[in-house]
Amino acid sequence: MRVILQNRDQKALKSRDSWVSGQSAAQTFSSGVDAYDYCVGNKLRDMDIVLTFHSPDYNCRVPVRDRVSH
Repeated sequence: MRVILQNRDQKALKSRDSWVSGQSAAQTFSSGVDAYDYCVGNKLRDMDIVLTFHSPDYNCRVPVRDRVSH
């Protein structure tokens, strides 16, 4: 399983230094909590934490709520 971040509006995925369109180039986070903390620490809005598996049938999205601005 991989944990990645995706912008909900633009569908771009977070890589180490930029935004990319392909999952293979997306930054992998060690857990959903680490991905959430990254969003909070960088004040990223309209984001989904995406859990990806070998079969896309099992992929799931967890929305990061906009309340991360604190």
